[in-house]
Amino acid sequence: MTQQYFGYPTFGYWKFLEKEKAAAILDASPKSLSSLCYPATPLLWKTYLAPIGGVERWISEKHAPELPSWITWDEVKIHDAIRAKKGYKGPLNWHKAAIQKVDLQREGEITEGKKYITPPTLLVVSDEDYVTGPEVGKEGTAK
Repeated sequence: MTQQYFGYPTFGYWKFLEKEKAAAILDASPKSLSSLCYPATPLLWKTYLAPIGGVERWISEKHAPELPSWITWDEVKIHDAIRAKKGYKGPLNWHKAAIQKVDLQREGEITEGKKYITPPTLLVVSDEDYVTGPEVGKEGTAK
């Protein structure tokens, strides 16, 4: 689906996150993961976050490039310290549940009137989001 919409796959990182070994890999490589999550050059996401196998390649190549101007390594260290307390296993469970459609039946039981946020809502998007894409966010929010 994303291949058709964007011209390239965008959810390759989900294939990595659902692997049993993903939490251990991320626990051992926080700086590399953080530099991929907060790249100074967002275009890196098309090469390393979006395609299948990209995250594993990024981590195995031990990339840790510059951060964007809006975040410092001191701030990233705080994020990493918080995640290090209990590791990545818990947070990855959300992705695994979504991939395995654990809540699909319950989501189907939500009435139409309760599926959407009705108060005015602000959506902030980036022209350089090469995974989600601003078009997708705008389209979903417009509903």
